[in-house]
Amino acid sequence: MKTNERVRRRSRGRAVAVALLVGACGGTVGQAPILGSESHFLAYCDGACDAGLECIGGICTRSCLTDTSSCSDLGGGAQCTNQSVEPGQVAVCDVSCSDTSDCASLGSDHRCEVGFCRSGGPSEPAPSGSGSGLGSTSVPIPNICLAMDVRDGEVGCNAARTGWFYDGGACALVDCCSGAQCGSGDLTQTRAECEARHSNCQQWQAGTRASECVGQEAWEGPSCEDSTLRFAWRGQTCDRIYCNCAGRDCGVLWDNQFECVRDNIGCDALASARAECIRDNPAPSSPPSGTAQEQTSCLTDGGTGCDAAGFISSDAAVCIATVAGLAPGLTGRSVGSVYNYGYKRVVWGVQNTLRDDGVDGQSGASMAIDATTGILIEQLGWSAIP
Repeated sequence: MKTNERVRRRSRGRAVAVALLVGACGGTVGQAPILGSESHFLAYCDGACDAGLECIGGICTRSCLTDTSSCSDLGGGAQCTNQSVEPGQVAVCDVSCSDTSDCASLGSDHRCEVGFCRSGGPSEPAPSGSGSGLGSTSVPIPNICLAMDVRDGEVGCNAARTGWFYDGGACALVDCCSGAQCGSGDLTQTRAECEARHSNCQQWQAGTRASECVGQEAWEGPSCEDSTLRFAWRGQTCDRIYCNCAGRDCGVLWDNQFECVRDNIGCDALASARAECIRDNPAPSSPPSGTAQEQTSCLTDGGTGCDAAGFISSDAAVCIATVAGLAPGLTGRSVGSVYNYGYKRVVWGVQNTLRDDGVDGQSGASMAIDATTGILIEQLGWSAIP
């Protein structure tokens, strides 16, 4: 949540600056109309915007004061609201909508997203036939759909700090709010109010980002006060995040690496090749040799996909690793099954040897292939000294 806090502080500063100008001039801040075919009003941004607009909360807009400021010069239906960028905290000019037709007056490239008009995106689709073919227009998660910075406190409780908040997936009740979003403008008094405020957020819940084949904005912070292991989607693979997460996507990370990869399977460039490998290398009629113990470990640990009768063959796993780029190395690829307690899945481990220095050790690369689906979960390097 650290990035969101920085955005909030920056946005508040802009709002204060506008307030000072209003106080000095006795009215609203004048702005030249900017609506037109080239306007970037409500376009996604990461820094620069048209003259008269600022990049606030990831969109090109303008700070304003609710009930006193006019935004009509920016476009039909534009109003000052504190419910779009940083709900209850930052007021900006925005256009609410129920479907894309409500955004037509802003331009043909504007569309309705989670109750507000938006255009463009931080990344454009890759040209047809270029690169990995995974490019797609990315739509960042609206701030209203991020997990709120709310947690239960232990002291100083009062009625004003009790209410409903959004945790990134659903509305929940907090009895003694502690965090950056415990104000009366953040919490709601009923579940219905909370659900109404976040009614369009279902598509952004953790595990439903498969349409976005771009990496999440989440990385490890400078300290390790929170060392909870989580996983971030990087466009084609999932990376570990051990220490205090920084970035706007920290609220929608995964606790399990396999689930991270699985939930983004729509972005998998290996989908067709994987299906061919499984088809051309069918599993034996009885469970693959050596998988009985892995099945037992999986069931005992409460894992998923434990049924050995449903495992792909070891040859299929080697085929998948091969098309994924695992070189044969010095002695060819080797394969073996194992239950991974981190993934909570049985996997085929396929590896090679790239260096053999005798008594000084060996090293190579390996891939973890899910034994049930054939999904490539992770690529790792390995080394060993006799």
